[in-house]
Amino acid sequence: MDEIAKAGLDIDQGRVLKFIGAIYYGPDEVHILALLSSPSGLFNRINYYVFRTKLGSAIFYPVCKMFRTAMLKLMGVKYIENLKQVAIDIGQSVSSAQISNPSIFRNVLGKVWIDLPESVQQMHDASTGTIFTGAAKFTRGRSWLAKLIAAIFRFPNEGNDVPVEVRIEKSADAEFWQRNFNRKIFRSKITNGTGKYEHLICERFGPFTFGIALVLKNSKLNYVVRNWRFFQMPLPGFLCPGGDSYEYSCDGKFNFNVEIKFALTGLIVSYRGWLVGTPSSFANMRTAATEDTGTT
Repeated sequence: MDEIAKAGLDIDQGRVLKFIGAIYYGPDEVHILALLSSPSGLFNRINYYVFRTKLGSAIFYPVCKMFRTAMLKLMGVKYIENLKQVAIDIGQSVSSAQISNPSIFRNVLGKVWIDLPESVQQMHDASTGTIFTGAAKFTRGRSWLAKLIAAIFRFPNEGNDVPVEVRIEKSADAEFWQRNFNRKIFRSKITNGTGKYEHLICERFGPFTFGIALVLKNSKLNYVVRNWRFFQMPLPGFLCPGGDSYEYSCDGKFNFNVEIKFALTGLIVSYRGWLVGTPSSFANMRTAATEDTGTT
């Protein structure tokens, strides 16, 4: 159960399977079980043919989940709330760190925070107004729909060493990230998740909000999209954008890999690169750290 909680998996929202060292959740779990099961008997044959493909699992799993949730409520079964212990750990971690206004990422990660590479900690613990600069390699999807979506969100064209600037502004309960990709601006707002999004970070891009689990694995901070909504309207999980996105340290420098895929288009865009803080930003970070710890 600890491993499931550390991965940010809410078993009230989906089942979990661990098979040959890998963890499968939600539609991936029913897909693997279908492949492992024998297609003998009417129920097993239906289960096999419905969930044997990832597309079938992505489409039909939300429907099955809806009926399961309704049945549990009718039966009066209470939620397990396996992530509540994560919240307790977070509270203990923040208290012991004696941080007056901890970052959203520090809040969500809790005790895992101390295991992050130093450059990743610096990125997410930066004081308001911090600017990071660097470069990235961009790759775009090939389908016409992927190109259209990339154009709507104003992602740069493909290229190596595309200039990148990230500016982070912070308030008491939110972080505002402005990404400048070769003069193309991309803004988002990050907050602590509540309700269905509890123990996740919520990142809003315009009318879309994504609930994202932060999972530390092999010294990489992985971003795993769990759910999304349009304004306040939940959207189908099988249509949710995803991809292999993570942050890590290389030669003491903050590195990132972002991949955005969509079920109907495949790859929309991917970009990977590095960022470093400006000298003035690091001076501000040191000043903030001194104020937090009360040192001189």
